[in-house]
Amino acid sequence: LTEWTRHSKAAADLFAGAERVIQQADVNGKTVYRLRVGSFASKEDATAFCSAFKAKGGNCYPAAK
Repeated sequence: LTEWTRHSKAAADLFAGAERVIQQADVNGKTVYRLRVGSFASKEDATAFCSAFKAKGGNCYPAAK
């Protein structure tokens, strides 16, 4: 939740009305939590979001649910 708060404040225009999804994953034997933002009408919309977020210093890549 902290990362969501930090990013949504820094890029409020991008995160307004966005859906927050926290996904647990195992990476090299460690449990990590991925923050996903969605949902988008198309892959193009997701790619546009990522491009805008990266321009603001974020790290992002489109993914399917």
